[in-house]
Amino acid sequence: MDTKLILVDGHSSVGKSSVSKSVWKQLRREQPACWLHEECEQHPIREGEFRFGALDTPEGMELNRVGMLKKWMQFRESIEASGQVCVTEGCLLHAYDRYFTSADWGEIWRTVSRVSADEWSAAQAELRSNYQGALQLIRENPDWQADDRLGNALAVLAHTAYHLGEIRQALCTLQK
Repeated sequence: MDTKLILVDGHSSVGKSSVSKSVWKQLRREQPACWLHEECEQHPIREGEFRFGALDTPEGMELNRVGMLKKWMQFRESIEASGQVCVTEGCLLHAYDRYFTSADWGEIWRTVSRVSADEWSAAQAELRSNYQGALQLIRENPDWQADDRLGNALAVLAHTAYHLGEIRQALCTLQK
């Protein structure tokens, strides 16, 4: 297996631990593999994740972003050096949202209570357009082995599924 890192991410209590542990158990039958639970002591990503800078300033958050990128690089290098496949969970999308996006999602959820029909239609059209673009990319990309394209496509798929799940959960809450 060329893949050395398998990430399982999602909301609390959706089954990340069960899925990742099951994948690890199956992999270790054939090759060296390790499993990192998101709450394990000395997790290579989560341990000390806020130590790089202040959380309440742009400069501090930039230091945290750079620090987290370095942690991910070191984590990747340690996995490659170990010769094992590592199955981990629960931190990629959370770290991405925390360090690599600038949107204040809490503020958005607290302050935007309504959108007009036109705004909702525009948001749906943008989502549909992005979906069509992703499908076109998949259809037109004959060489999935080159440049980690398949892994990148799967990462986009997982990230999109995460956000669509957020939207679905919010809509269910609003309908109650």
